[in-house]
This record gives sequence, structure tokens and C-alpha cells, in this order.
Amino acid sequence: CFTIDCLAAGPEALALRAGAHSRFAQMHRSWHRRARKHHARWPRVDEVVYDAMVGATYEVVLALVRDGRVRDAPALEQALVPVFLRMLGVEPERGRPLTTRSAPRR
Repeated sequence: CFTIDCLAAGPEALALRAGAHSRFAQMHRSWHRRARKHHARWPRVDEVVYDAMVGATYEVVLALVRDGRVRDAPALEQALVPVFLRMLGVEPERGRPLTTRSAPRR
């Protein structure tokens, strides 16, 4: 409900939420750009991917808080890094770009 409550809390709350979201997206963006300097074959991604990474993190952290499992938060890195790499088009196991497949024909 935080998302809905925040949206209804007015412009100041929305600005604070947007600012926090933007800072986290920028953190992901910066990490990806630095990583691409060492992994030239890694693909560029659309800007929306960084926002999606923030959204994924938010949902997982929210579930931990809701379930009283905040102490498990440090383990999220191990779980989320492979997800983030896939979102960035990289195979977590090998560090290679994911292969693209054509969409099935209808």
C-alpha cells in the first residue's frame, strides 16, 4: 500500500519518492557503464531497464519488511545480482551477452 499511499500523499511525497528512485536508477546505470568498460561485449540497454531494477528491488525489500525478515536483507545481493545481469542482457553464469531469439511467429 505504500506505493498507493505515497501517490495520494501529495506532490512533496511524490517528489521525495521520485528522487530516491532516480538515485537508485543512477547507481545501477553507473555500475553498468563501468562494467561495460571491462566487458565490451555486454549490450547497451534502454533506460527503462534501470528503473525496472529499482522496481524489482523495491518489491523484494518490501516483502522482507512485510514478513518481518529485515535481517535477511544482506542476502539479497546474492539473489538479485543474477536477476539484474539478466535484465542487462548478460548471462550471470558466464558473463556473456544473452543470445537473442526471434519471437515465435503466429
